[in-house]
Amino acid sequence: MFEKIYDYSVNEIKRGYAEDEEGFVCLCCQQRFSKDEIYLLDNHFYKANKAVIVHLKQAHSDYFDLLLEHICLLYTSPS
Repeated sequence: MFEKIYDYSVNEIKRGYAEDEEGFVCLCCQQRFSKDEIYLLDNHFYKANKAVIVHLKQAHSDYFDLLLEHICLLYTSPS
């Protein structure tokens, strides 16, 4: 989790996902959401930009806590 955190902007880290030409990627689990697809989540259909947000809320509701834990580990681990 968060293996490539330094590759993302502050806004992307805050949101919990990044966007590229092909779609969106969850920063927690690297699950991709293609812009060309429609996703069925909880009996609702979503475009990729909304599906990644719904995914984050469902699968990583503790995203902020996980992010803080990761940052603390980076700064407290011996080099």
